[in-house]
Amino acid sequence: MIVWSNLLWVLMVIFLNTCSKDVHSSIAGPEYSVQIPLAGNAWIVGQDQKTETTKLTDAGIRKWDNHDDKIRIFFYSDQSGDIDLGLKVRQEQGKSVIRAIYENKVNTITVQNPGWSTLPAGSVHLEGAGYHFIDLEGIEKDGDYFADVSDLLISGMDSEDLVFVRDEFYWGRRGPSVHLNFPIPAEEKDVEYFYSELMIPSGQDVIGSYFMANGF
Repeated sequence: MIVWSNLLWVLMVIFLNTCSKDVHSSIAGPEYSVQIPLAGNAWIVGQDQKTETTKLTDAGIRKWDNHDDKIRIFFYSDQSGDIDLGLKVRQEQGKSVIRAIYENKVNTITVQNPGWSTLPAGSVHLEGAGYHFIDLEGIEKDGDYFADVSDLLISGMDSEDLVFVRDEFYWGRRGPSVHLNFPIPAEEKDVEYFYSELMIPSGQDVIGSYFMANGF
């Protein structure tokens, strides 16, 4: 009876350990101090939204099925420095291979865990303050999709050193808006109309711009 009891206990430990690995596992890597959600900081480069299935949702990248869909993740750094990159990913259909690219530095990542995993994505050097981006490319896949990706992870800098959209993803992705108010003399009681005009410099009407000449 004691032998069977001990055997049952060992089997239960193995079962629970296996289940926990399916939920979330990590490959040994640095301790990441910054978590950048793709929901508010990534774009699918060159995608025709009418025909493609890759989706950028409030939970990150889903249904990433096209080799030509490049995922571009932006953030701003106020200083130079060496950082380690990681990704929070999962692959529910076998195994896939993706690449994380910063400038000319390429790191290949194999994703084969059905649960969410933290995987290293290389080490890079940020040169100077400014905007930086990491590209993700799909290389190989066993199933229909390359991977689900929720976050870019960074080690080597504090969260305060980086600027990115942390929440309120709708407003972060839409871009800033500026409203101008003009003082009206108190004695002006009967105003027929107001006139205003905007001059947008060439090349500054980028996607996400919001211009309003007359409004509230």
